[in-house]
Amino acid sequence: MLNLENLLQIICQNLQIAQPQYTLAKEKYEEIQRKLQRVGSPFSTYNLEIFPQGSFAIQTTVKPLSREEYDVDLVCLLKDGATASINPMNLLTELKSFLVKLYGTSNVELKKRCVCVNFSRQFHLDILPAIPDPLRAGDNLLIPDREIKAWTSSNPRGYRKWFLKQCERRVLTSSKNESLPRRPSVYTQSPLQNTVQLFKRWRDIAFKGMNENWQPRSIVLTTLLANAYQGENTILTTFSSALNDIKQKIDSHTSPLAVLNPLDSNECFSEKWYEDQEGYFHFRSQLAALVQDFTSLQNATSLTDKKEILSRLFGESIVNKALTTVAKGIASPETARNLRVTNTGELTTAMANTLAVPKHTFYGN
Repeated sequence: MLNLENLLQIICQNLQIAQPQYTLAKEKYEEIQRKLQRVGSPFSTYNLEIFPQGSFAIQTTVKPLSREEYDVDLVCLLKDGATASINPMNLLTELKSFLVKLYGTSNVELKKRCVCVNFSRQFHLDILPAIPDPLRAGDNLLIPDREIKAWTSSNPRGYRKWFLKQCERRVLTSSKNESLPRRPSVYTQSPLQNTVQLFKRWRDIAFKGMNENWQPRSIVLTTLLANAYQGENTILTTFSSALNDIKQKIDSHTSPLAVLNPLDSNECFSEKWYEDQEGYFHFRSQLAALVQDFTSLQNATSLTDKKEILSRLFGESIVNKALTTVAKGIASPETARNLRVTNTGELTTAMANTLAVPKHTFYGN
């Protein structure tokens, strides 16, 4: 019988940045750190360090739909002698100029708060310069913002700690005889991390071709799920419970839902929803459809129905690839070539009343 939980795990595995890319990205940003620290560099006196933030730090990366490169978000923290008297706009410009000398003008781009270095067909390194926040202790930082042309507060390490603590929550099984689907050793993520990946992939598909400003930020989706997470042990129960919780909160508000930074209630991650409420109400309608589709997925009995819903939510190519992985994992190469699935989800080599396991072409999503 096709195990839907394990199939979702495989989909998430395929969304995650591959180990060779992860290793190469780490090597590249460590190389940039060494070059920034060299004598003669305008940054050499700051005893700086570069560390990951965002999805790369919390293991929720998702392969982009429209391009091959992953986004790898990084913080370049200046320490010794770095004070708020530094002009944040000049800092961004100086960092861009330094990176242009290393990688060329065509591969370096200045963004709202960071400098992006593009490694074609691999990944983008989005490097955010930062300094310690002199008014707040701990991991609190100040980062540049080109819109307001000033420093603004941030705490990427604190957010990572908060999110990973949420991941550690678990509900004890109600019975000693109640067993959970086995999570193979290659899957090191928690159900919450996997669910964040699926939520972001759904976002990418649901908002494809629409106004870019309507697409909810990844940190908004991540925070919504992490706040709703009650320690469920599977992706299915985590996603189902969280989606219903999020929908209830949204339905109880006539105005856009405020998604606040769990470490700083003065920062609203969902501020874009207030600036463009049409985008918010589109998210609201799309979320309602997602809740309905995910309920239908759990109630579906035939593979045809399950595959149709999964493909609509997360993309046909990645679902086909996951089905192929399932087939290869439980059959010999000879048998796998002839493997088919019955309407009830059983894998077989019989031809009657069956659906062929799709061949994966590796053409992308």
